[in-house]
Amino acid sequence: MNVELYTRDGCMFCDQAKLYLNKKQIEYHEYKIGIDVTRDSVIETFPGVKKLPIITIDGAYIGGYQQLVEQVL
Repeated sequence: MNVELYTRDGCMFCDQAKLYLNKKQIEYHEYKIGIDVTRDSVIETFPGVKKLPIITIDGAYIGGYQQLVEQVL
């Protein structure tokens, strides 16, 4: 399973997603907006998405923290 998170510092749900994945011992790759990727590139890749974190599993956008918990039990 290839999990990617697009996050920013100070985002409570971003931190919760990382804690959840660590607890489940699931490896993930984190992209910090403004450091690893630009805000504009994220908007271009995920048009219409307004909330963080942005999470993909195996290249497919699944949503945010709540959707992560629902899909990875």
